[in-house]
Amino acid sequence: RQAYDIFDCEGADDFIVPNGTTWELQTFTAVGSGGGPYTLVNLLFYDDAGGMPNATPFQTYMGISCTDVGGTLSVNIPGGLVLTGGTYWVSIQVANPFATYGQWFWTWNVGINNSQANWRNPLDGFALGVTTWQSLGAIWGDVDDLAFALYGESYVEVGTGTSYGAYPAYYVLWSNFYENAHTQSLYHASELTTGMEITELAYDFERISGGNSLSNVTIRIMETTMTSLPTGAYVDMSGATTVFSAATFTPATSTGWRIIDIADYTYIGVDNLIIDVLWGDNGYWTSSYYRNYWSDAPETRTLYGRADSETPPNYDGALSQYPNMRFYYNPLTAPGNVEGYVFHGGGLSIAGADVGTGAGL
Repeated sequence: RQAYDIFDCEGADDFIVPNGTTWELQTFTAVGSGGGPYTLVNLLFYDDAGGMPNATPFQTYMGISCTDVGGTLSVNIPGGLVLTGGTYWVSIQVANPFATYGQWFWTWNVGINNSQANWRNPLDGFALGVTTWQSLGAIWGDVDDLAFALYGESYVEVGTGTSYGAYPAYYVLWSNFYENAHTQSLYHASELTTGMEITELAYDFERISGGNSLSNVTIRIMETTMTSLPTGAYVDMSGATTVFSAATFTPATSTGWRIIDIADYTYIGVDNLIIDVLWGDNGYWTSSYYRNYWSDAPETRTLYGRADSETPPNYDGALSQYPNMRFYYNPLTAPGNVEGYVFHGGGLSIAGADVGTGAGL
């Protein structure tokens, strides 16, 4: 036991991941002050237990490197931490020895967000009797939280299928068993859950194809009121937005999720989305070929065509399956207020006028 072990203490504050979304946390920053500069920290994550942290963490990163800028500590979370909707608590402790580096103090905010921050000193070295979690208010009578920030990416994952689909699903989308492919897949607004600025798309690869590249790849997005894709022909995409284009593109170099950085697409969350993927004129086909994970649906969700001799390929058929997809996003900017006056032709104001918005040339 070290001389200062009885003073080991821990603060924790909560944050909420909205239901229906997933966060991939990559960096944590805590505002503080003290000795230092500190180089090592313990970072711990807890489930919520009725407005306070659970007694034991569900994820710990012990003795990991940090940067210290005037007492503000930043740490990259190894491998990232993926969290689904719910309430969580985060705690950070300096792991450098006190005798050399001194004591670090976590800065308090003015005000409380969600539940109030908690603190504990399991061996009661400070003689406060706070050996289990208690709120800052219960201990010191303060109305404060702890100052921290989490950085990473948010995404909605649509599709939980764990197979590469029934024939011919595994011969379409990114499969380079043919020289050309054209796929349209439908995703419902209810699956996306919210409006968003879509920044990246990701496909889940069950198998790769030796790093082979594809030619003339284009991804387009179009919103639609259709809840099921019509069969017999491709959907007319003349109003679609091209969000990705590349003369050559390698779909994946390892199995698992492959993120594609697209031109940001603003989706207001009302209509459904068609994701149109077209590539071809490869001049070759190969085996083994790329395969993706697919999910089943009760309606037509994918239209496809694949061929060696058609550039682009003609429509071949329809599937009641769709490829698993992650939509990475930024929240939409909240709407602002418009203030002003409405005047008639004589220059006098009109009381109670209704004002609408529209598009013009």
